[in-house]
Amino acid sequence: MTDVDLLGLARSVAGSARPGEQIEAYAVRSRDVDVNAFEGDVESLATAEVEGVGVRVIVDHRQGYAWAGSLDPDVVADTLEEARDNAAFGAKATIPRLASLIALAALGVIAAYLLPMAVHYDLRVRELLPKASLVALARPASSLVLLFVAVSIAFVSAKFPVLGIVLAGGGWIQLDTWLCLRFFAENEARLHLKGNS
Repeated sequence: MTDVDLLGLARSVAGSARPGEQIEAYAVRSRDVDVNAFEGDVESLATAEVEGVGVRVIVDHRQGYAWAGSLDPDVVADTLEEARDNAAFGAKATIPRLASLIALAALGVIAAYLLPMAVHYDLRVRELLPKASLVALARPASSLVLLFVAVSIAFVSAKFPVLGIVLAGGGWIQLDTWLCLRFFAENEARLHLKGNS
């Protein structure tokens, strides 16, 4: 293992940012010793040493990562250049990507209305998607509630994988159906008041 000041090395790499560039660097050095003894006698002795540097570069809304298992100055410089190269090929956060995310969220909300609509209104399959789209657009607050519930269940499922089986399946179906039926009842009451029964 080399005797390198890790904090100084990380600061040096991060400090070499070019204009318009952000750099995050971390350096690590560790040594593990494993000793097995039986009745006072050492049966085995093993040591493992790890050292290296990791670099993340952000430039023009693109990210690049690189890691090297050495603290040698030449290797660290090559690692920084590799992270810069990777950032050049990274995906840029752009308007089309944001639009794709919004469209995906809208499709998710429309899909959340499909099963409850099929059950509640007894619609034919070819009528489901247009009607679900209209309901999703006509009731934006209800759609946002469904989206929030879906994201919340996904978050809890990711944090607690055991709960994911219950929440992602039965819990989502129950909540989705309950919310949609409430939204449908409110919508029908509103239409009835307007005389559109």
